[in-house]
Amino acid sequence: MAILRVGSVGLGGISGGVHIPGIERSPDLALAAVCDIDPARLKERGDRYGIPENRRFTDYRDLIACPEVSSPRRKVLRRRKAHDHGHRRSRRTRPRDP
Repeated sequence: MAILRVGSVGLGGISGGVHIPGIERSPDLALAAVCDIDPARLKERGDRYGIPENRRFTDYRDLIACPEVSSPRRKVLRRRKAHDHGHRRSRRTRPRDP
């Protein structure tokens, strides 16, 4: 199987602690491009993961259009906002029946 070259949109804590390490551990994936709206974070994470400057984006549409990201369908991982996970959190924190 060919290696999928993926992009990561949003380089916050979940991305750095879960998504990108998972990509790095996978024999089937390679991190090809990154995107974040914070230029300082984009530079720091791009340097950390060895992403060339021409594959660091502040607009996710540019990442999707990047020819270094696998095609025919562009593979993009995005992190969810914290409120997207609220339904899981509420179930886990419900009091247990005695």
